[in-house]
Amino acid sequence: AVPGSRSMVEDWALGPDPDRPAGTILTVTVGIEAIRLLRPFPGLVRALMAGPLKGTAGITTQFPKTSP
Repeated sequence: AVPGSRSMVEDWALGPDPDRPAGTILTVTVGIEAIRLLRPFPGLVRALMAGPLKGTAGITTQFPKTSP
């Protein structure tokens, strides 16, 4: 469980890169339902989630950009 959250959902979408015809863009959208105590403080929830979600940025090390 992620601290301060009641539930969490992620949506990962792949799409074409308009700047590189052979490229692909990954978009990750995260939705979080905070526990009742934290709902009035969305900035605090974002700060709490920054640590657990930073791993998604690491995907670029697994699939680095390549030249066309």
